[in-house]
Amino acid sequence: MPTSSGLLTRLGLATSPGLAARRTESVPAHLVVFDVMVLGADSLSEWLYTGERRH
Repeated sequence: MPTSSGLLTRLGLATSPGLAARRTESVPAHLVVFDVMVLGADSLSEWLYTGERRH
């Protein structure tokens, strides 16, 4: 499983806070959040948002 720290290391940003700060201003990033509504044959749309959804 990829990790953010592993990605930062591969990009050379883990050891250079100044470079990391400059990159945050020049490289756009997007957060994508989604929820699974159907898992296999089961609809999860009736489940409450009271915690993690595990199936």
